[in-house]
Amino acid sequence: MAEKTEKATPKKLKDARKKGQIAKAQDFPAACTFIVSMVATLAMMSYMFENLGSFMLLMLR
Repeated sequence: MAEKTEKATPKKLKDARKKGQIAKAQDFPAACTFIVSMVATLAMMSYMFENLGSFMLLMLR
């Protein structure tokens, strides 16, 4: 494949956008969701373990 020597014209860029040929980072939303869910899980762990422990003690009585 030959390398391009000149930049695309504004008309070509506009036409490419209309066709949906734009650069997208599809992994970015998935990575953000993963990070947010991990942070939320880690933040809630002490609360969950405390309540789980008290629930188990209540059930064993």
